[in-house]
Amino acid sequence: MVVNIDVFILENLIINYFLLITTGRIQKKKVRVWRCVLGALVGVIYSIIVLVVRSEILSNTILKLIMGLGMVMIAFQKKEMGLKQLLKLWLAFIIVSFVLSGAFLFVHVSLGKGVIFRGMFLNFTYKGLIVAILIIAIFFERIYYFINEQRIKAQYIYTVKIIKEDKQIELKALLDTGNFLTEPISGKGVIVIESKKYRELYIQQKDCYRIPYSCVDNKVEYLYGFQPDAVRIINKKGEDQELIDILIAGKKGEFEEAFQGVLPSNVLLQLK
Repeated sequence: MVVNIDVFILENLIINYFLLITTGRIQKKKVRVWRCVLGALVGVIYSIIVLVVRSEILSNTILKLIMGLGMVMIAFQKKEMGLKQLLKLWLAFIIVSFVLSGAFLFVHVSLGKGVIFRGMFLNFTYKGLIVAILIIAIFFERIYYFINEQRIKAQYIYTVKIIKEDKQIELKALLDTGNFLTEPISGKGVIVIESKKYRELYIQQKDCYRIPYSCVDNKVEYLYGFQPDAVRIINKKGEDQELIDILIAGKKGEFEEAFQGVLPSNVLLQLK
């Protein structure tokens, strides 16, 4: 069988990228395009090696599953997630892969080598058809993501400045109207920011409040927060105003690309 290597690489790159993007969306994980492309490239390299070497060991199902795990680890930053989250992503990736394989088989059996459209016989491979559909799906997904991101920025994202002694950071924060996180003793609202930003303030844990919060599985975990010297926010009128009775806590990992922190709902009462 003759294989056009350029077509083979392009098809597998698009398919692998689609699998990783879909996996991230299903698990509601932050998706970075360049990391998904890198993970997809690793899968392409593996496919080329299997194609060239033609070894039963390389095409073994277990090795394919391990390669899938490697792609997931590259695409979703394994160091910033626990083992449980990683296994969930891996399982989702496997399921999406099986579903897409089923789609390939269905189209191949249904259409054979081509279809008749308006009296013309269109000859194409079933894989080419699926890839074309994936390209269109990825294109519209990026348009939807961009439009939705701009809408969120306009309505719910604010610029926040946090000051502690001689340190100051500035970030974008999402106002989450369903977030009622407070420090239980003082009753102060808690702004949660990414650990990367939090570390810029060089806060010692011994100086922090221990703030409990409930996870999705109702397990209670803790954040560590501190009392800043000042928190300033740019409201929708473009005015710089100070927030009071606010603590700052650090969160492991990252939020979505559009923001680096989450504001509690009680901030609404202070905004002009």
